[in-house]
Amino acid sequence: MKIIYNNTKEAREKIIGRTESLKYVKYKFMPITLESPTATIIYGNKVVQQSWTKEPFAVIIENEEMAKNQKRYFEELWKMAKQ
Repeated sequence: MKIIYNNTKEAREKIIGRTESLKYVKYKFMPITLESPTATIIYGNKVVQQSWTKEPFAVIIENEEMAKNQKRYFEELWKMAKQ
């Protein structure tokens, strides 16, 4: 599994405390200028958009093309993210 975190002190501290549970996870950090209160999960032909705002919610999109496009977008972000 790959995860891109916002490059914040809080995110780095969260990871430091979970190194054992993240041993099978690759993770990188995006510059804080791209911080977003949302999360995207892509699995199979599904894309889940989660909003972590005052009133959290999630939307599941089940569409093969959407999932493929989101995977490509994630891979481009992965290339830009830092260790």
